[in-house]
Amino acid sequence: YCAGNDKTFEFLQDILEEVIPLFPGKFFHIGGDECPKVRWNECPKCQKRIKNENLKDAHELQSYFIHRIEKIILAHGKSMIGWDEILEGGLAPSATVMSWRGEEGGIAAASMGHDVIMTPSKWMYIDHGQGAVETEPIAIRFGLPLEKTYSYDPKSPKIPENLRHHVLGAQCNMWTEYAVTPEYTEYLLYPRMLALAELDWTPKEKKDYNSFTRRLDNQLIRLDMHHINYHIPMPEGPMADRIAYTENTTLTFHNNRNYPMVYTTDGSDPQTSSTKYEKPLYFNKDVTVKIATMLPSGKLSPVRSIEVVHEKLMPATEKSTQPGIELRRTEGNLYFVKDLDEAHWSAPKIVKDFEFKPDIEDKGAYCYTGYFEVPADGIYYFSSEMDELRIDGKVIISNDGKLIRHSRTRNSIALQKGKHAFQLLMINNNIGGYLRTWNNKGFILAPEGNELELPKPEKLTH
Repeated sequence: YCAGNDKTFEFLQDILEEVIPLFPGKFFHIGGDECPKVRWNECPKCQKRIKNENLKDAHELQSYFIHRIEKIILAHGKSMIGWDEILEGGLAPSATVMSWRGEEGGIAAASMGHDVIMTPSKWMYIDHGQGAVETEPIAIRFGLPLEKTYSYDPKSPKIPENLRHHVLGAQCNMWTEYAVTPEYTEYLLYPRMLALAELDWTPKEKKDYNSFTRRLDNQLIRLDMHHINYHIPMPEGPMADRIAYTENTTLTFHNNRNYPMVYTTDGSDPQTSSTKYEKPLYFNKDVTVKIATMLPSGKLSPVRSIEVVHEKLMPATEKSTQPGIELRRTEGNLYFVKDLDEAHWSAPKIVKDFEFKPDIEDKGAYCYTGYFEVPADGIYYFSSEMDELRIDGKVIISNDGKLIRHSRTRNSIALQKGKHAFQLLMINNNIGGYLRTWNNKGFILAPEGNELELPKPEKLTH
């Protein structure tokens, strides 16, 4: 919205006066978050408004905007809520702040005597995955298990004790860019929504996670009776669902609520009567391990299937190379790797790394080629948010036709020390979720047992 144009406020007032009577509640949430200032800093009308109202900058212009909206809300007997960005430039007097970017906005607002609802993404964004990235369905982020949500205390000790009553409570947020079915939405909501209920309604000194999880086991049976699809912790441990080995390998499993797990190695899905996992599994031959977490009720989690494969070390190349990698582009409204079969690629451009961001409107495809350095013989793990990764001509990662932002499709291969060729394809056309151009570029890798990271630019050559 143009903050320098009075028609903007007439437009918003018309909408608010139509919408406000539809809802009986006391509070009216205006949003107010993620307000970029780029256009306001360039717009002559906005700059004129800043000057005429004796405002310091675009942040104070945002505060001016929010104050004008507040007057409309108050005139209709409502109380205004806004995300913590409404603090920027000065807070409207009657506003309740909903703090999402962290606790800081809520702490600041409560310390100034404003009512606050705590909803920091680190604890309260239950669109985040609940377990390890390699075991969970796609999500905007990962690493928010039940215990972390339960542990949250909305009344931060950083707020003066005599002002903590301004914290009205906490709220979990469930955004659905990636929750594309009702069943998956329930999977993300439950049981963390039950943890929210308890942390909001139970005095801090009476909170007990062990007690909560014992009671939760009975609550899950009730959810089953209502056909609600809740999350059961997946077996974690192996970094990929295809584990390469050269001589032998050992797989170690755990889950984030310490439930028992059952497994098979004969290709069948595990049942409650299958072998119970009690110690690391040793293998020196090819096998498929299928493993699931078992609740006290006997209900099993989705099955995690892991292919254990013997490989010889893929030989390194002896070629002499130079710094940088090659980047080519082809045009067209493309979606799938097969669409590139007859592509006409541009001449290569030498770039130092993968940090290239195509325009949103560019529906073409990009191909990176080059070599990366492997420091020692061994098993290496790979992941990418791009469409296809080939190592020495072999497809290692395929996200073809998938919704892949934040995907952690992983694979492992046996590589000899030295230089190995790669080809990485990116098709800049959206298949759900956020814009494809926002995906992390390149591929990440790690030797067995290490955290995955991007290859260093000085190790990339052509």
